[in-house]
Amino acid sequence: MKTIILAFTLIVPLLTAAQWNWLNPQLQGDPINDIVFVSANDGFAITGGGALMKTTDAGTTWTMEGCIASDYLTDLHFTDATHGFACGYMGTFVRTTDGGATWNVINTTFNSDDFSGIWFLNNTTGFMIADYGVMIKTTNGGDTWTAVSTGSTETFTDIYFPSATTGYVSTEDGYFMKTTDGGATWTELDTYQAETFKCVWFTDENTGWMAGNWGAIYKTTNGGTSWTSQSVGTHDYFNSIYFTDASTGYLCADGTVFKTSDGGTNWLQCYNPNNDYLYSIYADATGRVFAGNERGRLYRSVDAGNTWNDLTTDRMTQAVRLNAVAFFNDQTGVVAGSNGVLFRTENAGLAWDSIPAGTFQEIYDIELSGSTEAFACAGGGKILHTADAGETWTSIVSGTTNILYSIKKIDASFAVACGWAGTVLTSADGGSTWTVISTGFTTGLYDIDFYKGSTGLCVGQSGKIYRSTDGGQTWAAITSGTSQYLNAVCFVDSLHVVAGTNTQGLLYSSDGGLTWSDPATNVDMGITQLYCPSVDTVFACGMEGLMAYSTDRGLNWTDMDHTTYWLLNDISKTPSGNMYAVGYNSVLLFRGEMQSVGFENLVEKADLTLHVYPNPAVDYIYIENGPQEWYIIFDEHGRMIQSGNVFEKAIDIRSLAPGNYFIQCSSSESVQTGRFIKM
Repeated sequence: MKTIILAFTLIVPLLTAAQWNWLNPQLQGDPINDIVFVSANDGFAITGGGALMKTTDAGTTWTMEGCIASDYLTDLHFTDATHGFACGYMGTFVRTTDGGATWNVINTTFNSDDFSGIWFLNNTTGFMIADYGVMIKTTNGGDTWTAVSTGSTETFTDIYFPSATTGYVSTEDGYFMKTTDGGATWTELDTYQAETFKCVWFTDENTGWMAGNWGAIYKTTNGGTSWTSQSVGTHDYFNSIYFTDASTGYLCADGTVFKTSDGGTNWLQCYNPNNDYLYSIYADATGRVFAGNERGRLYRSVDAGNTWNDLTTDRMTQAVRLNAVAFFNDQTGVVAGSNGVLFRTENAGLAWDSIPAGTFQEIYDIELSGSTEAFACAGGGKILHTADAGETWTSIVSGTTNILYSIKKIDASFAVACGWAGTVLTSADGGSTWTVISTGFTTGLYDIDFYKGSTGLCVGQSGKIYRSTDGGQTWAAITSGTSQYLNAVCFVDSLHVVAGTNTQGLLYSSDGGLTWSDPATNVDMGITQLYCPSVDTVFACGMEGLMAYSTDRGLNWTDMDHTTYWLLNDISKTPSGNMYAVGYNSVLLFRGEMQSVGFENLVEKADLTLHVYPNPAVDYIYIENGPQEWYIIFDEHGRMIQSGNVFEKAIDIRSLAPGNYFIQCSSSESVQTGRFIKM
């Protein structure tokens, strides 16, 4: 048993706690949900991906400080320059006591509540609000929290205290909450307006505003006893409000910033940044105004909203849906997506050049087939080919006009593709020519994979799985046990297969795809892509920035720290172990800590006890006195070359190139490793 523990520990990637980093299109691409300054120069912003942005030069430049939470962050509050607090979904509460240098995640025990607002009266006493009238309170800086009886079932949206005693909470149904005793008791009051209020601000205990959907903004001058509608001239949804004094205030809407200089009597549009959805706004008495949008862009004015500039610098020319990523080496890679967009980098993703793809159809998949060769598939039956590491691309006749979602190069000669309306294509000449297979079914097929050149699976709509044992020439329907759309399928070895569902995580097979089960993992959201770079190791990406990995052939999974809530469509690894992930909104993330221990080190420490004969061998090898169930063949670099059943049968090595190999045989009782030479 010593050998299997040693081998399987050393061969898998070393996954560190470091975060993923944004490469494109800007500093980061998740919604900027709140912006706060604690001094003239020092400011912070939080994002939907749980990330923190920071400036130390009055907002001229911003840096990514990494993720301070694993869930969606909604609101940020500082009581002074050193004490800051943030809240978010799934009971998230994070705190800093050193001016944002470090942040601690503290368990509130209210883990099923999505908190929308936070306010601290001082460094110890604070409140958080959520749906269904939920309010919780702390008196020890957030170490512990208790529920507050509000007597309301409304959806709470924002909280504001203009003084130590008086506070207000806005709701989605025209009501608001008020306290006059520092939050000890709360009263639900009615504005008598059928409005959805999203934000609240008071300049003193009596004068304040609430704003929300369909251009709704109301003002009170008597502490909420009565409210007066203020016309803004828009039906946009207001998400954030900020007043610098009793006269000057700003509103950010779906795509516009509005300003008042007379306490809301008149509101005028002062900025429209390409109709971007704006989620947060901050202003101060010096004339600085900041607005953050849903795609991570940050806009600034230094003259009280008269002129604005975009603080983010795109490395790509547009925000698109990226579906595929592939790296030929550690420096050179390509990404592709909607509208035929294709970008190429020669410096590991720091800069990207737009490459003509020869099509405006959406590109769905890229498959490497060599150090400089790759294939891509797209809408309209397009198959694209490059032989110069993505610098130029040419079209290949596919024989179909249906959308192609997936393309795979199985070996030097055999390639497959699949797509809409039951489309399956095969190639017997390495992708130069393609044949349309008459499958007999019309289901949309989203992914295809083969173990070597014979056994294959394709998956698609309504839980459909089809299996082939003759290289894709004929297909048979397989019972999946789900009606969920299946987006991805991946052979880990000849028997172990993983499939990704549209909303409910994974399916698992241990018999080559004949039967399927739910592995009951913690991966319970939509999977878009599965990627198997080495033996036993599988990566998954999907909804809400999901990234997870398995090191036991897909049976058990571990969440990877991520920094986006956008849908991720593809994940890939470079030869040295660097990871890239792409998705919606031109999301392109990088993680450089996915390194592997060399296989040479593994075998030096392993007990090579397995007897292999003949050795050297030309066509077949046999196992003597070793485990007789499973085998895996590795090359000298630790790459899995071949796997299958032993059962005292000859192992066919005719397809192997001449060289040195290792073979690992296993059973339920033991694992042994041996070495052989292919002549």
